Amino acid sequence: MPGRAKHIHFRGGDGMKPLSRERLEQVLTSNNKGGEDSHIAAQFEVEITFLKRRATVLGPLEGYRINEALLKDQAFPPKRFAVSLEKDSYWLPAALRFLSIPAWVPRYVFCLLFDKSPYPPREEWKSTQGRPNANKFWELREFCSRKLPREAA
Repeated sequence: MPGRAKHIHFRGGDGMKPLSRERLEQVLTSNNKGGEDSHIAAQFEVEITFLKRRATVLGPLEGYRINEALLKDQAFPPKRFAVSLEKDSYWLPAALRFLSIPAWVPRYVFCLLFDKSPYPPREEWKSTQGRPNANKFWELREFCSRKLPREAA
């Protein structure tokens, strides 16, 4: 999997609401549990840059093929994304593949929805064999966070 983003810049514009760090903190700490009060908590743009160096926070990565071993040079320049932070009750997108979602599948409070996948597109991978093709990273646009307690789900 590609390395972490070097910089994330929050900016509004082109009809998007500006997102200050204070507003983001307010959204993340509010008591809204979803339902009728669900809403788009914030809309913003981010700029993400994948690095060729390994992320030190991951610890030793000897033997793992990441970053420049997997991605073409086109994957490394900064890229901009329009993002919505939504607050409600969400299943992970993978859970929606079930015909009937089992009770043990957790629900989440937040969904970060990108206009396009923050992972490099398929054509920017050196090879899509194995994990990249199995996971289709370039299709991932929704990311959920903060598990809801079972009784709230």
